[in-house]
Amino acid sequence: MDSFEGTYIYSDITTNTSFKVVLVKKTLQFNGRYYEDIIIGEYQYIENGVEKANTLNELTLNYSNPNRHNIVGNVLINDNNYRRAKCDDCIPNEIRLMLGIKDDLSHRYAFLILRRTTDLAGQEIIKIKIANISRSFSDNPNLSLDFVLPFTELTLIKQ
Repeated sequence: MDSFEGTYIYSDITTNTSFKVVLVKKTLQFNGRYYEDIIIGEYQYIENGVEKANTLNELTLNYSNPNRHNIVGNVLINDNNYRRAKCDDCIPNEIRLMLGIKDDLSHRYAFLILRRTTDLAGQEIIKIKIANISRSFSDNPNLSLDFVLPFTELTLIKQ
């Protein structure tokens, strides 16, 4: 999981849209039954020049339960035909990472699937896809029911 750590940015200057993701590995985190290594993270999403969500300041918070972070998980996928994360471009047994991501505005969850690779110039990138968005479980009428994060595949450049 070490190879997924870092700061990654998607930027589209024509639409003034960006998605910044910061991922950090945490070792020996107790999940209630045993200790495990996990990736935690936070994000900033700007669409058409308007900041839709920004949880980056939560990255430095040391929650007693790391699942409170807006990005968290540790599921390694090495099956290109895995039903939640099919990958036609992956080489056989290529390792991808599946995390959970929470939309901070709607409090809805989804899978965040990451594929680490390089572009034609040799720059380290991750291809991400947000999938399987949950329904809202909140009774709070002030919450937005719309999932504001980009529900598409994006390529983010490692900084």
